[in-house]
Amino acid sequence: PVISIRPADDETSRLWDEPDEPDAEDDWEYAEDEVFDEADESAFIGDDLAPGSAEDGIAPIQAREPEDQIESLEDEQAILDIVSRTLAARQAATEERPAPPPRQEADAEVLGAFEAEYHFGDDDFDCAFTIETPDGEFLGECGIGISDILAADDAQRVTAFEVWLFDKSDVRTETRVLASEFAFNDEDTNARLSAKGDLVPAETGAVILLETLSLQLTATIRRVEYLSDGQTPNGVFSFLNIDLVVERPDAIT
Repeated sequence: PVISIRPADDETSRLWDEPDEPDAEDDWEYAEDEVFDEADESAFIGDDLAPGSAEDGIAPIQAREPEDQIESLEDEQAILDIVSRTLAARQAATEERPAPPPRQEADAEVLGAFEAEYHFGDDDFDCAFTIETPDGEFLGECGIGISDILAADDAQRVTAFEVWLFDKSDVRTETRVLASEFAFNDEDTNARLSAKGDLVPAETGAVILLETLSLQLTATIRRVEYLSDGQTPNGVFSFLNIDLVVERPDAIT
């Protein structure tokens, strides 16, 4: 059996029979969709905004052909290779080139090396050495002798020595006074000896330098010993050994 269901009154029947009409909002959305579908793309992107347009003054962009790109890359790589090889060659040349020798002072010309030795009781201790060139030309003298003593009835009690350098081309004779520990520290003795020259404490290993106009003397004390008398501790020399080396420094090259 077929069952048919229909509205009871005419109004309801009319609603069933008539098709629905879209409302105003639906009409607007439909119209907008229809315009978008039919519109040309140029309606949204104006001709004046198109790339390469004459009005913008921008030249149209032309795509580079693949062959042109390859040739350009090859040219750039060739230039980089040339620059790299040039830099490498310069670096190698710099490393192989020997550096100039530093400016040095020439070795001094040794004119004489002498040794002097004092023992307690050598009252006449006075050593003098002649300074000459290898050809025998006289240049001056150097030496060492007794400079100060303490009063005594027997052997001289030496408290200081003089080291000196004479240069015939100079008007002065350079002198250094080698004082015992007592003589150096005693105020009165120190003042008296200072009038003879610069005072230097006599110690083993001490190096004393004397210079004149054209000569240089290096005195090195090899050994010092004092007399044990209980009166002046480390005041009286019992032994002294000293080296004297005379040089004539050359000009700086």
